[in-house]
Amino acid sequence: MRTGLLLALTAAAILSPRAQAADILVATMTFGSPWLDVAKIAEALASRGHVVTVLAPASERSDLMRKWPSLRYEFFGDPEKPPIIKNNMKVVPKTFAFSSLTWLEFLALGNKMASSLLDNCEGMLSDSQLMTKLKNSHYDVVLTYPGTTCGSLVAQYLDLPLVCTLRSMPTGLDISASGVPNPLSYIPTVTSGLTDQMTFLQRVKNTLVYFGMTTIGQLMAEMGFDAIARRTIGGNFTIFAALARTDVWLYQTGVMFDFPRPTMPNTVSIAGHMADEVKPLSEDLEKFVQSSGDAGVVIVTFGSMIAAMPAELADMLAAAFARLPQKVVWRYAGTPPPSLGTNTRTMEWVPQSDLLGKF
Repeated sequence: MRTGLLLALTAAAILSPRAQAADILVATMTFGSPWLDVAKIAEALASRGHVVTVLAPASERSDLMRKWPSLRYEFFGDPEKPPIIKNNMKVVPKTFAFSSLTWLEFLALGNKMASSLLDNCEGMLSDSQLMTKLKNSHYDVVLTYPGTTCGSLVAQYLDLPLVCTLRSMPTGLDISASGVPNPLSYIPTVTSGLTDQMTFLQRVKNTLVYFGMTTIGQLMAEMGFDAIARRTIGGNFTIFAALARTDVWLYQTGVMFDFPRPTMPNTVSIAGHMADEVKPLSEDLEKFVQSSGDAGVVIVTFGSMIAAMPAELADMLAAAFARLPQKVVWRYAGTPPPSLGTNTRTMEWVPQSDLLGKF
């Protein structure tokens, strides 16, 4: 009887139809590290036979098609007018990182960044011809990076399943939308600078920061995304309702990188998904790192959005690096500082995974 059951299962497996490729719509911002995260997932899906279509500003056509040729694209906006967010992604993070800002200056920069994000969102949703085409295209699922775009609103408008990938949302909208418990007594708010070991006063601070950030997030949602939705696709769509219908949350974190916290059943950790297979270094770089001997190599990078910094600060760092016994590979796109030591190599783009895989 067992043999007959195995034969029946084998026959069913052989005769069953093959899994069909899915039509996946990627509705997210195509700039900065959020896009690099989503593009990594999109390319992996495309390599497995799925059809992946990306919504993107028309001004980015040639750049996107050259760098990610395996993906398909639907474009919106003026081909001759780059989105404001593209320039702000280069300027604002650098200002945040290297300038001493007052609270008013901090809020002004934050408002500038938010306005450019909303401008990009409105450019997408206001293209009625594009939205009608998407409605008639019968996609299977929408993938987005929430917080920086209105991809969730696109999914709600098209009535499609939604997958969100993210590191965190400082405004806490993901926490509210997913319904996950968030005990503030031991879960530090993203911008609080605290750990999971808090004194009573630190817990008070954590609570105040959390409610402050969620209030800002709610205002931005209602006055920004929801207002755009009313002007473009209708008043029945809101960013909170759109996020609340998320089917799967892909968090770019894990127990090795974050503090313990409750999770929901539809939450998946994808920490390390950006790591590539290690490739050989260029001959010049290989020779440089091997010359470090037993001292080792220091890799210096400040993220995908900060490739340069004020000359005075760069020279100060260069002088500090020059005193190290190790070789230093530094992602720096500016003019080499005068104090740059012979043990330091500056590069516009550092092959980080390849370097880390060497040691």
